[in-house]
Formats: sequence, C-alpha cells, structure tokens
Amino acid sequence: MNAAAEAARLAGGTAHDAVTQSNLSAAHGLRQEATGAPADVEAVVDAAQRAVAATSPGDRALTARYGNLRAARLARFTQFGALTDLDDAITAARQAVAVSTGPAVLATSRSGLAAALYHRITVIQDGADLDEAVDAARASVAGSPKEAPERPGRRANLAAR
Repeated sequence: MNAAAEAARLAGGTAHDAVTQSNLSAAHGLRQEATGAPADVEAVVDAAQRAVAATSPGDRALTARYGNLRAARLARFTQFGALTDLDDAITAARQAVAVSTGPAVLATSRSGLAAALYHRITVIQDGADLDEAVDAARASVAGSPKEAPERPGRRANLAAR
C-alpha cells in the first residue's frame, strides 16, 4: 500500500497521474475488502475521483475510471448509507455510458448504470429510475454479443428488474 501511495504522490501532475491514482484506488479497495476499514472506503473514493479528474477527455481509459468511481461510490453507500453517494454513483455511471467507445464497452457501462439505478430503486422506489434501469439493462443485453460470457448475467439482471 505504501508503494502505491508513494507512486501516486510522485506521479502527481505528470502524464502517469491518472494511472497511479487508479491503481491506488484499487489497492485501497483490496485492503478494504480484507479489513473492512472505513478509512479505506474513503480512500477508494478519493483516489477514484482523482483518477477521473486526471484522465484526459479523449482517453479510452476514462470509461473504466468512471466505472470504478461508480463502484467506489456504491461501496461507500453500502457501508455508510449516504444517498449522495448513491446519486454520485449514478452520475458516474451515466458519464461512463456517455464516454463509452465501442459496443462491448457501452454494454458494460449500461450494465453498470442499470445496477446503480437498481440500488437507488430499492431505497427510494422511484418509477423513473426503474424505467431507466430496465432500458439500460435491455440495451446492455442487446449490445452484448451472443457469445459474450457476460451476456447470461446481463440477461439475468434484466429479468430481475
């Protein structure tokens, strides 16, 4: 962990900043899974946000970084229950969809959006969220090649909505 934090510190302001912040977020996430430490949940979100901010708008990695931010915000919502994290997770998921390149990446982003919306549906039961979640899940299945290993899971997610 110290090596990842040091690499991120040294890369600050350089072309490698986004990559090291993304790696630091992943390292904190692994440690949080192992220990359950609340400070690591905060660190995951902070580093994921810095990774997005340090990524150029045309960089193909931006989609994945928004997806990581969505996952980090959902994890923090799950641990602490702040609706702002859930809203921010949905915002990040929508941004991932908006910057997705290629049909496979778009299908993955739409699946992430559907999952984030589903989390909010279970909390506030908004019909508009349900409609958007179903639309995103349908689009994710439709955009997944028939032979894609993710397709059965995406179909199951759609059926669950």
